[in-house]
Amino acid sequence: MKKLNLFGPVYPYEDCVNASSVAKFLAELNESEEFIVYLNSPGGSVFEGLAIYNLLAEHQEQMTIKIIGEAFSIASVIACAGAKGKTLIAESALMLIHKPWTFSIIDEDYIKKLNKQLGTIKNSIIKIYSTKSSKTEDELDEIMTAAEYKTAEECVEIGLADATYSPLKADIEILKKSEKIKNEIINKYSILNLKTNNTMINRGTEMQMTTKTLDEANIEIGKLQVRAETLELENKKTLASLDEYRAKYEEKEQAINALNEKYLALEKELNDFKTLNSTMQKEKFVMEAKMFCEKMFQEGKLTRAEINGKADLSKDELPDKVKKLVALRETSQELYALEIAEIENKNTSDYDYLSEPLSTQNNGQGSDLVAYADEYYNNNKKGM
Repeated sequence: MKKLNLFGPVYPYEDCVNASSVAKFLAELNESEEFIVYLNSPGGSVFEGLAIYNLLAEHQEQMTIKIIGEAFSIASVIACAGAKGKTLIAESALMLIHKPWTFSIIDEDYIKKLNKQLGTIKNSIIKIYSTKSSKTEDELDEIMTAAEYKTAEECVEIGLADATYSPLKADIEILKKSEKIKNEIINKYSILNLKTNNTMINRGTEMQMTTKTLDEANIEIGKLQVRAETLELENKKTLASLDEYRAKYEEKEQAINALNEKYLALEKELNDFKTLNSTMQKEKFVMEAKMFCEKMFQEGKLTRAEINGKADLSKDELPDKVKKLVALRETSQELYALEIAEIENKNTSDYDYLSEPLSTQNNGQGSDLVAYADEYYNNNKKGM
């Protein structure tokens, strides 16, 4: 299982605990791949810590957080990114939560503005604690005001951790390594340049702080605040644009669906028309073929046997010659014309003029049909 080590102060520098390295680690994970976060940090930049918290919170179901040494200040907020039951604290580890603070050289007007800004940051942190802890916001405010070290058991009681655990040998080795890394980075980036003796801070230690350093720090804080406000505004605009595009997309989609339904209805109507037209054309071809055969019979160019073939007329089957003419007309006008010409050019001397006409097989009503066929054929011969 992959491990993410968050050792040292939280600042936007390459060798500190920073959001960029956390984002890079998360981007290299496979989908739903589980991992462990080892946390040992004295805290640092609030805004960098909030960025790390938000990055990890998106993957909270995949990760287990282990506090192996300390989770002080903004590091205690990072520890809250774990899902319920997945934030563990070593029995000997500690937490420290307190109200946000800063260094500055200010006048009486700016101190009011700065106090308001610190209050805003504090409320944001309390809301994050509330997602993990069962304590009320007022109770959490009191704990932050007290600014006291919390043992592992107290962290579980408050709800900032889910359970304590006894570190394994591997965890202890990680802790030793993390302490070394953390101390090296703290010594490198300490804003107050504190002189230490065996990592214990002596009372009366000379504290060197330059006005330039404080001014630069305040400028950076101001830039971060402006950037955060700008990003929030851009995010709101983006969300509004997304809602607008979503509404337009849904409207277009409804219009497309309506057009599809209309198209399908028209397509069905067209197919029904084609079917009806085909049926009517077939009936027309059959009628004209019957009339042609009857006329050729009357002229002595076809016999009844040639017309009927093997068709069973008692079962309303079409005469074979009629079926042939219809089939030729539907498939090839050239072959159909040749068939018609061949029949019309036959020698009538070979046929019996006294043969019974087709009309007598239709209950004596054939005389009218013959007369109609003769007139229709003579008037429409070119169309056949």
